[in-house]
Amino acid sequence: MDSIDRISDETEFISMVDQLKFQIKDLENDTNSIGPLYEHVLSSISDQESRSAHADLERATLMIDSKISELKAQISNLQFQCSSSELSRSQAAGRMSRLQTAAKAFKEVISSYQETKHVYLVKNNQRLKRQYKLARPDATDEEIDEAIHSDQAGKVFTQAILSSQRPQNAKRVLKEVETRQRDILDLEKNIHQLAVLFEELNEMVNSQQEAIDSIEYVVEEANVNVLEADENVSKAIVHRKNARKRTWCIILLLIVLIAVIVVIVYFTVIRK
Repeated sequence: MDSIDRISDETEFISMVDQLKFQIKDLENDTNSIGPLYEHVLSSISDQESRSAHADLERATLMIDSKISELKAQISNLQFQCSSSELSRSQAAGRMSRLQTAAKAFKEVISSYQETKHVYLVKNNQRLKRQYKLARPDATDEEIDEAIHSDQAGKVFTQAILSSQRPQNAKRVLKEVETRQRDILDLEKNIHQLAVLFEELNEMVNSQQEAIDSIEYVVEEANVNVLEADENVSKAIVHRKNARKRTWCIILLLIVLIAVIVVIVYFTVIRK
């Protein structure tokens, strides 16, 4: 992080946060469009249609993953910009508050995207179980789950086909079954990665809130101290004015007293 240039201009920092929010909104639009692509994959019937649907889904997923990585890096950079020693406490708190809003929006998009993948995972599992039943109608739920999540799933399905009462029907779905099994394993891995990212963002947002609260407390305490100092200065000024008045009163009394003594001496001593 030391190689990253510090942003001292507040307008530039705000502009970067605004751009970040725009990119997060763009990512949200992309993730919202992923659901129909998943549905297309699920509803594909022919091999050609399935390949085309998977290709579209893969392109969209790679683009989204790339944007997620880029946005995560931008947020890390902006968080670094909030810790500059050149900033006042109020400036740092203001920056963190702006960034926190963007980070929360990013976290919500990640959560929604994760949920979309989870829905597709469940549907894919259900369809794969039905297809496995075509190969082995007598298979139990435990056997199906083991087949789906096995590292040697292809071998398991091949064995199911060989022992199937419907070998012709089973062979027809074998390729699709293997493809969907790979989809499930990839989805589970990707969902886990998104869960890790979500937790990282959650910790980042919470740490930003703690920093904001800490800075605001210090700033508030400083404001209280400034008000107390102003009050004490005002009291000191009043006391000084009162002391000055008393001094002038004493001086005036002394002058009057001296004048009276002079008059008395003059009339009682000098004139006689």
